[in-house]
Amino acid sequence: MNEQNLKLEKVKKSCNVIGKVLLFFKILMIIGIVGCAIGAITSSVIGNDGLKLAFEQEEGTIGDMRINFGNGLIVLHSDEFIEEGNYLLLILLNTIAGAIVCAIGLAFFTFIGRVFKTIEKSETPFCDEVIKSLKISFIVLSIFIAVASGLGTGAITALVCWCLYTIFQYGYVLQKEADETI
Repeated sequence: MNEQNLKLEKVKKSCNVIGKVLLFFKILMIIGIVGCAIGAITSSVIGNDGLKLAFEQEEGTIGDMRINFGNGLIVLHSDEFIEEGNYLLLILLNTIAGAIVCAIGLAFFTFIGRVFKTIEKSETPFCDEVIKSLKISFIVLSIFIAVASGLGTGAITALVCWCLYTIFQYGYVLQKEADETI
């Protein structure tokens, strides 16, 4: 086996390991979605009056909820919901936001897992299928970061992903040229 084949085997082994790690995170995201759904259902069953009683007994607060949408940041203060007696709405908004973040994370881990699985099974990491999967994964990652951390961080992530994508595209072109010369 020559040095090039040894390096390709190392790449394939590392892709296999990453695939297993991503599977673990996908399972965590599914558990998060199910947990949010159970929280929403349980809260709905308990009802606003039951939640009010629970809050009063525990003197608890959920904290402020920050949601990033489009052009700005929406801050929902839990104190305002509590003062107005909208305990159920507060819990439901939090569980829906959590489920959305977990769903976007699940989508990202799924797409990026496909990239690594494709690299593991192919003869080169620079093929059409990898480039297409990488593009989708980077878009989902940028959206995930924008929702979870804010538009600024999402924009920076998108720029970094775009740079990495162009590097992979360049590698793909070089691979194509090398294959055509042989």
